[in-house]
Amino acid sequence: MSRVIKQKKGNYVIINNLREEIEVSDVDAIFPFHNEIATFRVSTKDGKKFGYINSNGVKITKNVYDHAEDFGEYYGLVKIGKLQNLIDRSGKELFEWKYTYVTPFMKKTFIAKFIY
Repeated sequence: MSRVIKQKKGNYVIINNLREEIEVSDVDAIFPFHNEIATFRVSTKDGKKFGYINSNGVKITKNVYDHAEDFGEYYGLVKIGKLQNLIDRSGKELFEWKYTYVTPFMKKTFIAKFIY
């Protein structure tokens, strides 16, 4: 299981399953890994933005989301404003940005609520 530590000079280091140390710069925080994907946070001119990074130190999304939940078995939940979407393991958004509520129901079945 991958884990994250913070070095003294301020950068984060991911220690992956092979015990390789991968330094990650340009992030304010990397949160604990879930299913080999972690949420990261960056401060921007528009405030704090979130994205996902894998255990090899590759950012699978840009830091464009207002919030990102822990990554589930198949998907991560992200929010921009009042709208929600799901991200797959490759970083692809599953839906158009038109739902105020999205949740996985069963493996590849979802419950979504439209905005009105």
